[in-house]
Amino acid sequence: MSFHHLTAADYRAMPWKNGQGSTTEILSVPTDEGDGFKWRISIADVTADGPFSKFPHVDRTIMLIEGKGMVLDAGEAGTLDLSHPFTPVPFEGDWPVYGRLLGGPVKDFNVMSDRRYARTDVAVMTLGAVPQPVALKGAPIAVHLFGPASLQWPDGRFVAARTGDTLVFDKGTNCLLAATGPAAVQAAVVAVRLLA
Repeated sequence: MSFHHLTAADYRAMPWKNGQGSTTEILSVPTDEGDGFKWRISIADVTADGPFSKFPHVDRTIMLIEGKGMVLDAGEAGTLDLSHPFTPVPFEGDWPVYGRLLGGPVKDFNVMSDRRYARTDVAVMTLGAVPQPVALKGAPIAVHLFGPASLQWPDGRFVAARTGDTLVFDKGTNCLLAATGPAAVQAAVVAVRLLA
């Protein structure tokens, strides 16, 4: 099994597809043809109301991580409430979505998967000081940390991770995760099922 420990130095800032904002790309797995991505993880800074970029064939999950949140107007699909931190909200990238801030700028965690190549599932764990077993199922899996934490392998090895780091596994594994600071730590677990 391969394992990658990504830090801020591995991420890249880039403009939104529609040019009206910026995002920090954490991880992007390209298609074999190189004309897009199979799946992607990023964090966006939203500073004003405005339309979301359209991504045909893409399933999206968005989650508020900083700020008071926003409401997403998805046209005939209705409205989506993005005011509860660390609560994943799925929607389709084909939808015409307009975001309205509820009280100042926000940061949101984004997972996108091209449904022709992959399916993704996003869950949130709360880590405490006591290591807890985590059965990571899927191929691959990414765990993004919103606070300092440690990973313990079944053979006893440890990996220390900082706030904002991402742990990427190429297949399922059993390990222990724990917060290393005085406060509980939220972690986003992205499980991927590759189709092609």
